[in-house]
Amino acid sequence: MRHAALLSCAVAIPTLLLILMTGAAPAAEGTATKPQPVATASSFQGGNEPGRALDGDGGSLWHSRWGEPRATLPQWLMIDQGEVAAVACLMYQPRPDGGNGTVTRYNVAVSSDGLAFTVVAKDGQWAATGKRKVAVFAPVQARYVRLEVLEGVGGFASAAEVAVTPVAIDPNVERGVVAVTAPAYGGDIEGDTPLAIVAPGLATATVSCWKQGAGAGAEATVGSITLDAAGKGTLTFPANDFPHGPLCVRITASNGSLRDTCWLQLFNRGGAPFLEGMPRTAPPAAADMTLLFADDFTKMPTISAKDTAATYFSHKPPDGGQDFSSLRFTDLSEPGNPFTQVGTWLRIRADEAKHSAGLLSALKKDGSGVVASAPCYFECRLLGANATGAWPAFWLLNKPAAYPDQRVPCDELDIIEAYGGEGSGRPNAGDKFCITPHAWNQGAAGKRAEDAALKAIGPGAPVVSMRAKGIASTWFQAFHTYGCKITTTDTIYYCDDVEMGRHPTLEVSKTTPFYFLINLATGGGWPVDLARYGGIADMYVDYVRVYSANAGDVERAKPAK
Repeated sequence: MRHAALLSCAVAIPTLLLILMTGAAPAAEGTATKPQPVATASSFQGGNEPGRALDGDGGSLWHSRWGEPRATLPQWLMIDQGEVAAVACLMYQPRPDGGNGTVTRYNVAVSSDGLAFTVVAKDGQWAATGKRKVAVFAPVQARYVRLEVLEGVGGFASAAEVAVTPVAIDPNVERGVVAVTAPAYGGDIEGDTPLAIVAPGLATATVSCWKQGAGAGAEATVGSITLDAAGKGTLTFPANDFPHGPLCVRITASNGSLRDTCWLQLFNRGGAPFLEGMPRTAPPAAADMTLLFADDFTKMPTISAKDTAATYFSHKPPDGGQDFSSLRFTDLSEPGNPFTQVGTWLRIRADEAKHSAGLLSALKKDGSGVVASAPCYFECRLLGANATGAWPAFWLLNKPAAYPDQRVPCDELDIIEAYGGEGSGRPNAGDKFCITPHAWNQGAAGKRAEDAALKAIGPGAPVVSMRAKGIASTWFQAFHTYGCKITTTDTIYYCDDVEMGRHPTLEVSKTTPFYFLINLATGGGWPVDLARYGGIADMYVDYVRVYSANAGDVERAKPAK
């Protein structure tokens, strides 16, 4: 098709946007200026013309035709640079809400004459979020650059802004924000490891990490970095001096009142073993109880939505219909599998690109699995992720006699429900997490019981502070053990065997067995934005175990003769 027949709109890119995208200001008066780019598209809806993707206004957008006849995917948006020039990157800014038309799978094709096109980025994938994204490819000379939308939210294609540049753009680099360029977020390290950051507008950075030592260890300063004019700087992270296994490195950069902190998750292949693995002895809260179940995650467990012989169910019982994560809970056998056994830990990864997150349920779809009745104790040792929208949890639900009927009375005990994120308008969890009892399907009486339980936990409940209880590190800096003891009179919550709160045992909890769930979800009423961390967040589980002093549980736990 000749360009005269294409749907087009020419709009100049504003100076500020040009500098943001290319790093170059417009030419001075009296010098040759570059031609203004023109946008064309395979279709558009009136009011959402292709030129709106070049107008420098993130609130306007190009959108494929949704009126009748609706334009079905694939669709494309093309930029004519006006001349042949070097191209190595396409920047794509979705609509702010990541809604209809947000591109999730794409090709990028280039051409010098508008007739013969070469694909330079094939079958790329982006998360369905409103964050700026890039497609980077080997530098090429081209006049025309075409974004081919293969999949998009709602079956549409849209773009708030699109631009092409001769050099790669880092979508995570923003002024006043710390970004790590090496090592990779969530990556493996060993020995002396170069740590490189970029933080435009900031001057110095301090790097620290939780370190083994007396008791629970302490936070240790690794060193400081003086940033150059571009905000770049490096230091050597001595991984062998820190604990083996999962680490969380704090990087705080500042310049006057401007300040930002990045929490870098890594896995240390070297280092010193420190407080890892399941203890041989029972925790104090379960001293008089019988061990019913334990998993030290020294090998990959079986996790399945369908296999009743698997150890864990990968959704919220009874069938996943009540799953609650914005990134969907995904099975071990499905594309986007979030589960990996690493060392002696189970890693659960939330991944925006794969649109997946992970949950383990001790109760399976058919009602089989691990349950315990009061008096009983549940315990899990884990490390969470402080990324905006990350939502790690260890919690309990009743298995009612009428299972799988979800309309019957049921109690939920959230032992740790944590929300990640930093900065204005974010969860600001810090050292805090939620301990929350719920009495579902119990009417006004249940609501009164919930209110009384929260009052008993203490001021500010359901939010509790770790430091207020003498626990120095946060739930994302170091591993902690979270437990819950349920008797017929009291329900008591622990962190590292320290009592965090208690309340009178809810009525259903007194007689109905519980099962545990462990998950890394996203959302929970907060925006999800993992872009700073390469689109991922990791939760590590060291072990989980269940104890009971209930006569029926103990009898069932006896080995068969």
